[in-house]
Amino acid sequence: MIQKMLSIGFGEGLLTVNGYKWSQQRRIVAPAFHVEKRKLQASVDIMSMCTDQLVNEWNEIIKEAAESPCELELTGFMGRISADIL
Repeated sequence: MIQKMLSIGFGEGLLTVNGYKWSQQRRIVAPAFHVEKRKLQASVDIMSMCTDQLVNEWNEIIKEAAESPCELELTGFMGRISADIL
């Protein structure tokens, strides 16, 4: 019932068809999703690398402070990591 109502407004697309028509349309659009997945993974890899570098830098600052209390102003770090990721 809902699919019939949606098909009036959206036509016969992935959201409104079943069976053979659905599998045929899904096969056509599937490659587009795989490309996006690879792009997303590349972005995640970049974010991970930048975050690792930042955490390593923080660890060095903490080591240099030795046993004395240490404060980090994060505003500059966060701006830099955002720029590095972009």
